[in-house]
This record gives sequence, C-alpha cells and structure tokens, in this order.
Amino acid sequence: RMKYGKPLGALGAAVVMAMSLTACAGGNAAGGDPGSGGKVVIGIKFDQPGLGLKEGDTYTGFDVEVAKYVAKDLGYTDVEFKESPSAQRETMLQSDQVKMIFATYSITDDRKKKVSFAGPYFIAGQDLLIRADDTSITGIDSLKGKKLCSVTGSTSAQQITDKVPGVNLQNFATYSECVAALAAK
Repeated sequence: RMKYGKPLGALGAAVVMAMSLTACAGGNAAGGDPGSGGKVVIGIKFDQPGLGLKEGDTYTGFDVEVAKYVAKDLGYTDVEFKESPSAQRETMLQSDQVKMIFATYSITDDRKKKVSFAGPYFIAGQDLLIRADDTSITGIDSLKGKKLCSVTGSTSAQQITDKVPGVNLQNFATYSECVAALAAK
C-alpha cells in the first residue's frame, strides 16, 4: 500500500494542452486540419489514473475527456490516443506523430521555444508518492540522501534536484516504472 506525501509547497506544475507549431500546416499522419472531420492523433499519458490511463482498449481520465471534448469542438470525428512519455513530447509534436498532447506538462520558457501551449486547463502542485510504511519522509527537508524517482524529461525532477542537494534521483521513462520501483523498494 502506498500513500501520497505532503505537498512540496511552491513546487507547482501545470497540466496543459500543447499544439505543435506546425499543427495548422495541413493534413498529416496525426490528423487533418481542424474542422475537416476525420481522425486526429492525440498524445496522453497511459499510466496516470484519474488523468490519462490505458486499460486494455479503454482510455479514462480527465485529460482523456478534455481531449475528446476539444477534438470534437475542433471538428474531428475520430480520436486515436498515443502514449506520449515526458521525454518524447516535443519530438512527437514536431514530427507530427501527434497533433496535440493532453497530459501533465509544465509550461516553461524552454518548452515555449519548441511548442505552442494552450492553457493551462488544470493546475496542480507537486507531491510525493511514498510507501505507507515509510515514516521517514515528512516533507522536503527529509529528502536529502533519499532515493527518489521521477520521469525523464519532467520538470519535477529538475525542481527536486534544485531544491534538495544530495537527493539520489533515479529517472525512468514512465510513472508506472517509478511505482514498480517504489513498491520493490
């Protein structure tokens, strides 16, 4: 059993929709122009319950529902979801693998140079997921020397290393891998 730790205060992250700078350049593998009907490929996280989760052929979560709503409002009649790991998001947008991404995606100045953002449509703080039997982590001050996990390409990883010198940060490609590593201690 695991529990969420205390929020890390000012370490906030925005969940945003990002559109490629070339998204309006015409039809491609990721979908046609808005209003043209047809299919659109949208990137989401596949391993974030409540936000973007894939179970079998079913997609659930807030990001999924917002993506469907926006796609319909833009005139698309079919949505295909594609997993968009944090470290690959900008590349997936720039190479037209996806038309849009709806996922935990902090808006930063560096990212604004690569993609266009619409939103945020949801703002969340940064929290820790810890094992229920671990009482040694009480907040940001107790993280020095601890082994933490984050996903490659996330702003959370950078914020932790900036705020907690000496933290042992391990990066994985997905949140599911972090949860498995946490459960395995």
